[in-house]
Amino acid sequence: MGEESGSLFFPRAVLFDLDDTLIAFDEGAEKTWETVADKFCEEENPPFAASALFEQMKISRAEYWGDPARHKRGREQIYFARREVMRMALAALGYENREASDRAADLYSRIRDESMHLFDGTIDALKILQRQGIRLALVTNGGSLIQRSKLERFGLTPYFDRILIDSEVGVSKPDPGVFRLALREFSLSADEVIMVGDNPEWDIAGAKGVGIFAVWKKNSGKEWPEGVKPRPDYVVQSVLALSREIIRLPRRTPFD
Repeated sequence: MGEESGSLFFPRAVLFDLDDTLIAFDEGAEKTWETVADKFCEEENPPFAASALFEQMKISRAEYWGDPARHKRGREQIYFARREVMRMALAALGYENREASDRAADLYSRIRDESMHLFDGTIDALKILQRQGIRLALVTNGGSLIQRSKLERFGLTPYFDRILIDSEVGVSKPDPGVFRLALREFSLSADEVIMVGDNPEWDIAGAKGVGIFAVWKKNSGKEWPEGVKPRPDYVVQSVLALSREIIRLPRRTPFD
């Protein structure tokens, strides 16, 4: 966590990201793709090794998600996006079998869905914040049905006063419009609110761009990307830690 600097403040509202902030979403993604590559080659016996398919999957994923328009469409239709990535990888290896390709992508989605879980202490953290009179909002990018199904599955919906999903409100992080919308929903100014998330660009830079205090949720194995600015105002290992430290947040960032 960051060192304290300057005066302290107590936020009146907290904005939370969902995936990889409250819910472990990307955990194990690489291993799952590797498992799918092994399974595909075992069942289909293509003219290439599972290791070659796995490496091509990484290339195709980077190509797919690196395109901004495709990235947005893929977030909103994640199961379809995974099918597209798998088809791209196989096509690059000169292999065409749409039925087998889609079956492999769906296996990946099934494993990922089954492995998703709340981070330890998430519910306790939300309850602690509520007991302190802090209002809570969710600010997340993704398809409406998919994001809301996660909220229902993990019992998160009742804890939020506002839920802002980009596919519902028409503006996506890191666009400042979604953060300004959250402020309007609560009738609060930027200096009365904090944003908590794991994504340096969407959550940290987006929030700081409108003057919101930004807390980086540092997941295991992650480090702040070298040279990436702006830096977060505060760093926590878990939302439970944040809920316990929220009474002593520094007014100014230790990185300024």
